[in-house]
Amino acid sequence: HSNECQESCVLDDEECSEEVKGLKVIDGEGQDMTVQSRGELDECPIFETPQEELSFLLSRCPFDSRKQRDDAIFVLSSVDPPVKHKVKPTPDQMRQLEERRAAKARVLEDSSLRVRPWLKRIWKASKLAGKVEMAKVKAKAGNET
Repeated sequence: HSNECQESCVLDDEECSEEVKGLKVIDGEGQDMTVQSRGELDECPIFETPQEELSFLLSRCPFDSRKQRDDAIFVLSSVDPPVKHKVKPTPDQMRQLEERRAAKARVLEDSSLRVRPWLKRIWKASKLAGKVEMAKVKAKAGNET
């Protein structure tokens, strides 16, 4: 089986027929969901840092709308002032964090099936970038003592 065939096969170990290979998958909004339409996400290059991957994904994601893109960027934004490591967030910081959590759930829920894998990958890259940044902060703090 080719990779394309494996994704479109419905029957267990039976060979894919030409009919099944040519099958188009359409989401609830009528958008084509075949492998070719998602191909660019599957073909992401290898990145040096999670921040590079995040930038790449944000620049290439086929957002459903400008508002969806703006909302996704809001979800990724830092609270103001930033929460410090091992310091309890203030009530205002907690409110901002909750706003981002709610926006993230809304963006994911309202996104088309075509955009969801991109968003999940964006969230994952953002989380990794945050961990890398936190490790740098910890290392810097360790060097100062």
